[in-house]
Amino acid sequence: MLGGEPLGAQWWLLWGAAVTFVSGAVVRLTSPSTPGSRAAWRVQAGALLFGLLFVGYIYLQARNPSLNVSFVGKLWILSPLQDTIPGPHSIEAPFDSVPGDWLPYKNAWRFLLIFGTCWLYVAGLVFGLVERADARRWVLVVGVNAAVLATVCLVHRALGERLTLWHFSDTVSFTGSPVFFYKNHNGAYLAASLAVVLGLAWTAEPKRRRFGWEVVALILWAATVAVNSRAATGFATLWGIVYFVLRWQRTAREDRSAIGPRKWFLVGATALVLAVVFGLTGGRKAIQRFSPALSSPLDFVQGGEYRGLLRQVGINMWLDEPAWGWGGGSYLYLFNTYEKQVPQIAAHIYREQPNLNRFYMVSADSDWVEFLVEYGVVGFSLFVAAGVLLAVAWWRWCGWAPGLPLFLGLGAAGIVLHGYLDHILRNPALLILLVGLLVVAIRLAAPRDSKQHRLRKTDQPAG
Repeated sequence: MLGGEPLGAQWWLLWGAAVTFVSGAVVRLTSPSTPGSRAAWRVQAGALLFGLLFVGYIYLQARNPSLNVSFVGKLWILSPLQDTIPGPHSIEAPFDSVPGDWLPYKNAWRFLLIFGTCWLYVAGLVFGLVERADARRWVLVVGVNAAVLATVCLVHRALGERLTLWHFSDTVSFTGSPVFFYKNHNGAYLAASLAVVLGLAWTAEPKRRRFGWEVVALILWAATVAVNSRAATGFATLWGIVYFVLRWQRTAREDRSAIGPRKWFLVGATALVLAVVFGLTGGRKAIQRFSPALSSPLDFVQGGEYRGLLRQVGINMWLDEPAWGWGGGSYLYLFNTYEKQVPQIAAHIYREQPNLNRFYMVSADSDWVEFLVEYGVVGFSLFVAAGVLLAVAWWRWCGWAPGLPLFLGLGAAGIVLHGYLDHILRNPALLILLVGLLVVAIRLAAPRDSKQHRLRKTDQPAG
């Protein structure tokens, strides 16, 4: 199993990524390019290079273990290895779960499989999405997929299902390991997909098609709330507000008379529909989870006191191996060594579970802290550099102007920020969605000709 999924399913994902890579390369070699596609290619190729260096860095870690995990029953001992060479290193641990144990399976080879699969898929997108029309088709597929996922999710919630979209529950309920779809992963995927759908609505013509995408966006928002992820609900609501304000402004510019009683009637009808959906899918319970925002706003923004303590444990790990990191999956095996430096966390755990007889934690509940712990400054910089390169080009080409690139960028930003609060970026689906949004946003924001360095007509939807 990988990330909570059967290992066989992950190998199928790897084969799918390989097919995407090969087919994308064939398309790139057989298609003529335009100035816009060449401009996007230069930026995307640079990001791909950083991504490949990051995958290579994980490979070096996996080949150079510095500690070994040996099990005594359900406990483990870390022993130093003598043949480690200076440079990237990792912890030699099981690739699969330990028989008869709930302990999740984490080692550098497994994360090499995750990130390598993502790189192959995204490289296929970079190669294959040569023109704007190609990129828009990818966005359309994501939008349709989001509509199906949201509908299934709402049906599951209305029927009282504890899990949504996914039926593997053997590890997530006990360890919090990255299961596809654990509720926070589910929410993050839906919230980012909502941003995509809002972008499709913004650029849709005629008006009835735009209205159709807006209905899909409402369904997605309701589904995001229903899965009960606070961060995802917050981002989905924020993207909806951004769209509503921009839409209202555009309508006012195009036809001032259009903002009248009919618009207010539609707003009221929408609110009524959402209230009914809330009642059917448990949305009221999800909204109640936001009550700490009033009593403890700082803790709420940080994800709660408990998450803050987990991150502090992670920071202590990183400070002992700041440059190279400890290797993929190492947080799990180092936790019992370092949690003693943050005694508040044990007090918190035993206050919540006084009869707990096995104390460990699989994640820092923050991808960005774990990336520092496991890949160090060197690996972390390679990973971040790929995204920064794309983000700078997006900004330089006015991807922030109202249009499809704007909403794709918002979806990516939501995943990045959510990654500080949860362990979502080890999930291949979310990782692929994040990088896919960035790559496609760049293709749509790229100038149409070599002399166009800025999109001056911001009222005209980009893409």
